[in-house]
Amino acid sequence: MQRVAVVIVGGSLNGFIAAVLLSQLGGRCLVVERNPATTVQYKFAGISPRSMEIYRGVGLEDAIRAHRRGDQKSGQIARARNLSDPAVEFLGKPWSDTDDLSAATAETCHQNR
Repeated sequence: MQRVAVVIVGGSLNGFIAAVLLSQLGGRCLVVERNPATTVQYKFAGISPRSMEIYRGVGLEDAIRAHRRGDQKSGQIARARNLSDPAVEFLGKPWSDTDDLSAATAETCHQNR
C-alpha cells in the first residue's frame, strides 16, 4: 500500500490544481473521486483569469487553451430553480473586464478535456 501525506477529495479543477501544486513542491498526494468518469450533468466550464495565471505558472496554460473549441465562449452565469426551469435569469459574464487586474484572460475547458 502506498503512503501519501495528503488526500485530495474531488477531482474537479480545484482538486486537480491542488495535486499539481503539491507535486511540484515534492508532496505526495492521492486524488479520490467518486465518479469513475466525467458526469453526464454539465458542469461549469469557465476558468478564471487568476486560475489561468496559476496554470501558466505550472506550464499548463497552452495545453488548456489548445483544447478550446471554436464554439466555446467564456459565457454567462445563469440562475434557475432546476435544470428544466424555463425561467432562467442570466447574471452576466463572471469576468467581463479584468484587463487591469491580470495579464491572463479567462478560458473555457470542459470536464472531459
